[in-house]
Amino acid sequence: MDGNWTESKERIVRLPEDDPVTFEVYVNLAYTGLLFTKNTDEKRTAATISDELDELCRLYVLGEKLQDKAAKSSAVQALLVVSEEEDVDGSVCAPRNHVVSDMYHGTCSGSIGRRLMVDIWITDATRHISNPGIVAKHISDNGDGLPKEFVLDLAVALLAVISKSKVGSSKLSMSRYMEKVD
Repeated sequence: MDGNWTESKERIVRLPEDDPVTFEVYVNLAYTGLLFTKNTDEKRTAATISDELDELCRLYVLGEKLQDKAAKSSAVQALLVVSEEEDVDGSVCAPRNHVVSDMYHGTCSGSIGRRLMVDIWITDATRHISNPGIVAKHISDNGDGLPKEFVLDLAVALLAVISKSKVGSSKLSMSRYMEKVD
């Protein structure tokens, strides 16, 4: 609020594109050091966990916009905890597509938030699917509306997972590379 800015004269900062609830979470975090995003009395369904992941991703993007590393770190810590939380059915959730999109549009290439989105998606997919090669199909089936950069980052991460699972585990089979001769 210092300097020759309209905001410093009016003592008002307008953030019309930011969600008021996210800003409320941010202000509470800034003033108390505590991060409140969920009601602990409610049953943890996939929807309530996904809603919390949504809110934490929006908080990270707001922290990025405001250049608040402490807020981003708090969001990352909470995202890691919530992404491992099981719902009433024993399942875990990855951030929804629109939230991944918001993270990618609200951060720069190489962002920790982007890397975390990829890692959560890979972890979620490989947790449910024993064959890493099938993970690409899972992601393809659930990837509507995802940013191209995310899909590329995901493909690179998936390749690393697949490579690790196959290194030294099988010999190359010549028949895989030979064409049938008539």
